[in-house]
Amino acid sequence: MKRLADNNKSQNVKSLLFYMLSLSLFLLAVKAVAQEKLPDTAIENPLVAKAVAQLDQANLWQKQANELILNANKIRKQLKKIRVRAAKSTDKQKFEQEIQGLLSQLTQAQQQGAELRTKSLALKQQAKTDFEQALLHIWPQWLHNREALTLEDNFNGSLAHNTRVRSVHKNMLGFGSEPSTSTAQPDMSLQVPALGKQNAPADLNISSFQFSRHEQYFAHIEVHPGGSGQSSDGSLAEKEPGTGQAAASSVPLNEIHQWRLMISDVRGNPVEDVEIEVQGHMPGHVHGLPTKPAVVEEIDSGIYLVDGLKFQMKGWWVMKFILRQPGADNSQSADDFFTFNLVL
Repeated sequence: MKRLADNNKSQNVKSLLFYMLSLSLFLLAVKAVAQEKLPDTAIENPLVAKAVAQLDQANLWQKQANELILNANKIRKQLKKIRVRAAKSTDKQKFEQEIQGLLSQLTQAQQQGAELRTKSLALKQQAKTDFEQALLHIWPQWLHNREALTLEDNFNGSLAHNTRVRSVHKNMLGFGSEPSTSTAQPDMSLQVPALGKQNAPADLNISSFQFSRHEQYFAHIEVHPGGSGQSSDGSLAEKEPGTGQAAASSVPLNEIHQWRLMISDVRGNPVEDVEIEVQGHMPGHVHGLPTKPAVVEEIDSGIYLVDGLKFQMKGWWVMKFILRQPGADNSQSADDFFTFNLVL
């Protein structure tokens, strides 16, 4: 009896300990969830709060649009199967009503999907505009330009790799000075493109403000005045004539220079102490930059100085900034990144 009583007592103690441990784990989990949700309860900057709400709604519409498009694809597959059956049947009329019903569903899904996608893109653009305005409040002493980056150099001649002047035949003296055109050849049935500099897509997004690929961050780029190796003082734009908005948007040709890369999360908080990899290339020429630019300094909270930038040719350039996460295996699938298009 005594042994049985001891066993019962031991089981009661174990049950009590298990209950206390479960309760402790539950309370810790509740606390962790509360801490995770705490930042979502309030966003100090009203523009950021508005932009976050717009971005969430735009992503919801995009998700709904994708679901409608997937549903339309399923309807197409159903139609294909029914039409195969109808083609083999001697009584095609019995399939007609089902086919017409599916065609109506297909049209509706396509229209609703297209409308939601259009609304999503418009709202996301509005969110981007509000984020731009918010960054002006976050970094008023650093953000001097909201325009797309453009070429500072006014040279209009032809350019080869790393040269200012290219030797050409006397019949090609105007090479590169005019946009590409189509020239009709009298002895050919097709038009051939006349030689000219590379053309970027007409609807290319060349904004200096961009969301990251996974929309976790928002960033802005502008030229840092003073050139490579010069002061990183944010007041330089006010101290030196001509180094305000014009200088912050003007990219020099064939000169090593610096950029400022400003990064915030989508709640308006500067992103600090992050490892950033810089890449650049020309899509039409299938080559990269002649230098190896890199982030050399975090000159203020969330503001990174990129040095070693050089563009040796006019045309369409793509700059990519990859945010490497601590402990990542260096695969880009685990990282977020920004893509900026430039037409120089």
